[in-house]
Amino acid sequence: MKGSQVRLAGILSLLLIATLFSPFVPPSSAVITTSYQGESTPQPEFPHGEVNLTTDGFLLPANGTMTDAWINVSTDISRSAGNGTGWLSGDPVSNFSLGGLATTTADIFSDSLSLSVDNIESDIDDFEMLVPTMANWKSGGPNSLIWSADDLSYQGQQVNTSNGSAVINSTLGDGPIPLSPPQGNLVVSTISSAPLPAGTHAWITSPELKIPSVQRELYLRMDHWLDLTEGGAWVEYKFDQNPWRLLQPSNLSNHSMSPSAPIPNGSSSGFSAFIGDDNSGWNHDVFLLDNLPNIHTSNLVSFRFVIWTPSNSTSNDTGWSIDNVSFTNTGEPLGAWFHGNLAGAYENDANGWLSLETSTLGLYNPMSISFA
Repeated sequence: MKGSQVRLAGILSLLLIATLFSPFVPPSSAVITTSYQGESTPQPEFPHGEVNLTTDGFLLPANGTMTDAWINVSTDISRSAGNGTGWLSGDPVSNFSLGGLATTTADIFSDSLSLSVDNIESDIDDFEMLVPTMANWKSGGPNSLIWSADDLSYQGQQVNTSNGSAVINSTLGDGPIPLSPPQGNLVVSTISSAPLPAGTHAWITSPELKIPSVQRELYLRMDHWLDLTEGGAWVEYKFDQNPWRLLQPSNLSNHSMSPSAPIPNGSSSGFSAFIGDDNSGWNHDVFLLDNLPNIHTSNLVSFRFVIWTPSNSTSNDTGWSIDNVSFTNTGEPLGAWFHGNLAGAYENDANGWLSLETSTLGLYNPMSISFA
């Protein structure tokens, strides 16, 4: 054996002996994974309280290097064993009458569980409806709080007006108050526990309404009762995000507003508005919308009803009541063709036709005609 071969064999033998007595080091691809072994469902110390948890959740090999770790936390709502699969009002085992109630009660609402009342802080009950609300309508202006849903349940001397019955109640103003709504039980009104204050500027805004693709006999209609000898009231409209503009009905009398009144966009000082007297009664006004500028290129429309009184007003007016606001459209009339005898008898020797011109330019698929 040559000397170089002897030296190579000796080196290989030393490497083999060193490997046998060295600690095993796995290759980088041999990753050891350890799972979480701590508390899996921690509970708060008291109901609805915080969860403070310190736990030894992972076991790692000695001299190991942690390259990545994560923990997923989620809620775990355990279902109560209960007394069955449903709630039965007439079964003591399956309703709220069996067992104890903690900070809840079944005495206020029939067959319903509610929070118990803390009589020290509040007293809650439901008398058919706690607060009448104006769904999707928003009040605005410096005096926005004057608007409310009103049931007109006021006491006073009953009088008759030209368009409806009313009551006179001296505590609410010097004018008559509608005795009842033209329809239903509630109206939107500025009537409250006091006359309309001087310097009032407030409005109530409708939700956004979709404009029909074909506008034909598109109307806004409203019933309203106005007692406003100083100041005035008017209606405005807005397309999409454009400014508010004055909207006037077809039958509005020429009542000019005071020069000190706020002027709607596109209008001038002294514009026409509603100015009511003590006997206005319920009036029905109609606004034709077909020819409003930009209506054919707009998608949405909103309406707002504005009331204003001068700052030096001395009248005790009761304000404005509004009901039955409607947004209607006749649209495109359905096409029809008739050949026969409208008197009812059979018409013999009929000889007529209906011609419809249709362009076929750009059509590549078969065209069908449907009729009934």
